[in-house]
Amino acid sequence: MSESSTTKLNYRDLTIFLVPVLIFSLYVYIYNPGILTAASYGQLHQIAAGEFTGAYPLLHTLIVMACLKINPSPITVAIVHTLVFSVMWAAICKYHRNDSDKSSNEFVLQFFLTLIICLIPINAIYSVTLTSNVLFSYFLMFLCFLIKVMIDEKGQMTTKLAVLMALTLAIISGLNYWGIFVALLSLIAIIFYLARRGNSKGTILKLAGLTIILLLAVGSLNSIYDVKSGDSSFPMTDSFADSVNLEDAKSEFFSSIGAEPTAGFEDATSANAGNGKYNLIDSFVNHFRENFILNNLFANPIVYMILSIVLLAALFYMTGLREMLLVFVPNLINIIVVFATGQSNMYSNILVFYLIAVIFISAYLNRDTFTNVAPTSPRKEREPANLESQISDLSLDEINQMLNDSSSEGNYNYGAEPDPSDEILEDTQSEENHLYTQQPEPMEEIPQEPQAKTQEPAQGDGDDLLEQILKEIEMEKK
Repeated sequence: MSESSTTKLNYRDLTIFLVPVLIFSLYVYIYNPGILTAASYGQLHQIAAGEFTGAYPLLHTLIVMACLKINPSPITVAIVHTLVFSVMWAAICKYHRNDSDKSSNEFVLQFFLTLIICLIPINAIYSVTLTSNVLFSYFLMFLCFLIKVMIDEKGQMTTKLAVLMALTLAIISGLNYWGIFVALLSLIAIIFYLARRGNSKGTILKLAGLTIILLLAVGSLNSIYDVKSGDSSFPMTDSFADSVNLEDAKSEFFSSIGAEPTAGFEDATSANAGNGKYNLIDSFVNHFRENFILNNLFANPIVYMILSIVLLAALFYMTGLREMLLVFVPNLINIIVVFATGQSNMYSNILVFYLIAVIFISAYLNRDTFTNVAPTSPRKEREPANLESQISDLSLDEINQMLNDSSSEGNYNYGAEPDPSDEILEDTQSEENHLYTQQPEPMEEIPQEPQAKTQEPAQGDGDDLLEQILKEIEMEKK
């Protein structure tokens, strides 16, 4: 990709960005102020009361609190989700698209892939759901993308890439309870790759040091905000499978603690529930969720995990780069941790598959660049030039011109740059002369005559030789 195609924004970038913005905004409007569970109301209540517990990831609680200060409604969180995904997705597509090639179909394929992704209900529903799993999955996808960039750069870690990667790892660590394990194990895998690529210790220490500092900064938030230990009886759930009515979720939470909402954003109610527009979109979502085939085809994380592995195998076969497998490592670590801790967040499986699909499209359309070029055959030694045969093919005028040039310049042009072919010819002739003139070791029983050395014509005899050959040619023609 040209530098201009990767740095300057154009209408293609705007188009890819607007597709999720427009489609997800429809869901934001229909589900205003968003999809909230009992756990969502518990998080809002902590923000309203100013007392935080370990029931919910503190970093996500602070993000929600910042959104509510901008606009005191959970819909602000849904808008932030939409913008974060749209920006990340547009960046991923732009990186894997060569806009300087007008004949390429990359943009068309990326556009239709983006359109399909946004029309799948699970992606739009997650964007309007107040849960930490949403941002966690977005940033895990982005981490996999940054690893792809690192692979393309042959493991060369620029300061910009190191900062982005360290920041992404730190955010991942604070958005879920098991996020710290995903971040640390991913960091170890990245460092191992950089070491295998022969990066300097300074580069590795730069990334590791910056990441550790940011991880400690995120971890210190618990002390700054005096977070108390405590488990929630309303864990964050898979919103696509377990979405509930806002009124029911709010009643479930506040009745459990025997309290009433103390802030306006705690008393959020659905603005469109029951009307025709809401029922149309909601029935569309429920149809996907309740249909066995559609649910497994478009919303089953296990299916997308298998599809991701299949695409990675195809990429490895196409490019021959084993490093491509590293793109899936953070998500694989998340899968292992999720199964080990009994959690339910597997949405990142679906997003990482979308990322790998974009990578596959780009690699397939540019597959010629990955074709291994067959090694060239060893160069055959050139036969020494036959001066008489070369001159016999020339006309008399050409021979006279050669004689004039040689008499004026002296057979060899000492001021000009040597011709590489002449150097090869000289090397070949000198090697042959060395072989023919090399004297064997004398034997005691049968003394041998010393082999005569081949006399090389002196440079000054070139004119006499040419004149003699010229005379012979003229005699033959007469």
